[in-house]
Amino acid sequence: LEYPITFMPLPRNFDHHSARAWALLVHRIQSWMCTVTTDRTHPQWQWGLELFWISFVAAYPEFPAGCNWPSWSSDIPLDGSFINSWI
Repeated sequence: LEYPITFMPLPRNFDHHSARAWALLVHRIQSWMCTVTTDRTHPQWQWGLELFWISFVAAYPEFPAGCNWPSWSSDIPLDGSFINSWI
């Protein structure tokens, strides 16, 4: 079973230098993870988890220091190879 990846491809005007663009992507990935693909054992969900944290850190590079970052869905664990190496 393959799930449609609703947040890809990125828009042509995606500005990878813009924290706002990354924050919008975080929101779209989170929505996908919590509504489209909810099976945490599925490889696409695991891939989405990695991409979520990469995007989250791009949007909020001070994470986990400070408090200028939003909370995220409790359905998304603070886990994965990227985020574990970041924190």
